[in-house]
Amino acid sequence: MNGVKFIQKLVTGAFALCAAGLIVGANPMTAEAAFDAPYYNITTNGGTFDGNHYTLANGNVVKNAFFCDGTYTYFLQADGTPMKDRLTYHPDGVQIIYFDSKGHECFDTFANVKKSIAGDPVDDLCYFGTTGNLYVNVITYNRDGTSLYYANPYGVVPRSGMFEINHNAANYEALAIGKKYGYANADGSISAFYSTLEEVKEKVEGMWKLKTSRVIGKDGSLSNWYEYEYNAFGKLVSKKHFLGSGTLLEWEEHDEEKEIFYNSDGTISRENKLDKSGKRISGTSYYKGNFVLETGVYYYDEKDRLQKIIQYYPDGKISIMSEYEYEGDSERITHIYYRCGDDTVLNAWEDYVYFEDGNVEKIIQYNKNGGINMYKEYAYDLSGNTIKEITEIGSSYWYQEIVNYYDSYQNLIERKKYSEDGVYSGSEEYIWMKIIPVAK
Repeated sequence: MNGVKFIQKLVTGAFALCAAGLIVGANPMTAEAAFDAPYYNITTNGGTFDGNHYTLANGNVVKNAFFCDGTYTYFLQADGTPMKDRLTYHPDGVQIIYFDSKGHECFDTFANVKKSIAGDPVDDLCYFGTTGNLYVNVITYNRDGTSLYYANPYGVVPRSGMFEINHNAANYEALAIGKKYGYANADGSISAFYSTLEEVKEKVEGMWKLKTSRVIGKDGSLSNWYEYEYNAFGKLVSKKHFLGSGTLLEWEEHDEEKEIFYNSDGTISRENKLDKSGKRISGTSYYKGNFVLETGVYYYDEKDRLQKIIQYYPDGKISIMSEYEYEGDSERITHIYYRCGDDTVLNAWEDYVYFEDGNVEKIIQYNKNGGINMYKEYAYDLSGNTIKEITEIGSSYWYQEIVNYYDSYQNLIERKKYSEDGVYSGSEEYIWMKIIPVAK
């Protein structure tokens, strides 16, 4: 049995950057704690392993040691259980190694690291080599030799966006000489390297995001408009609604955890909480920011499809409940049922009808007596863009036809509205901007 030195470094600094669990500061190392970490292999040392503890033939439970069960390598902690979901320092005190959710040390593989060494939540893609060491500041091919990857100076493999290359990276001269930027796909593979930002903007498809939308009256006057702002990753962070006069009517603010909707006086009208994937999980509506009007809870099925929304009055009674049904395992909604007050009483429902290609052909909403409340019908171009929408409201007959127009990038740029007799009644205009997202 070979003893090895296991080093745990405590790191502080005047400023710190945390990525993939690495903390780098102006004064990176202030203390060291060292202890012997033996290595055991069940094929040579014997004993039994039940997945949680390794017990030797003499009955001793192994602790603070590396252990191989014949297939996987673990680190057994002070209580004898395997370290899981953790980055930690290699026994050499320099390299970083990782144990996955099952406690297996990672070799020759990518890992989606969820916790830093400090235990803080992260969402980083990292690569661990043949010896288990984290790849840091290197450009290299995958094992098949088909795709290039870049692990930055913090050990993070960039994904879904543009990144800057460190010119001191291993293999830089062989694989990216003269290049300053790269663009990574969602899986971390590199689509291309670029010399300048201008080249990135010119050649990278990026993502089109709505910048401004305007509502135009039938007389051509500006009725109101919306402005949109995004972060470096292309995620919406704010949406502002102005009247034609320029007066701010309302606005929204978005981040990874919530959506907040404000009135013109700055009071909150609604707040929605989001899960880690960005789905709404609850919401609260307010009157002038301090009186709760309704709360809502969102439920999802095992396929992450919206299943039910229940809205409650402040006294806890149900205001309205919406239930969603789907076609088999697909994302196609077939029915939505609305129940008001008593959750056993059906108040209205919607039926969805689809073309063979999966596009919605029509939506019909019925009232509790089976009469038609609303009828919507859609038409599409060969690219699947909606080019026409017809809406009829049954109770007090109302008709509207909307014709949509797109640019060469398939972005919706205009919606013209007409009455049943073909008279123009107004339009909506959309202005788009191209965003090159920064890699995660």
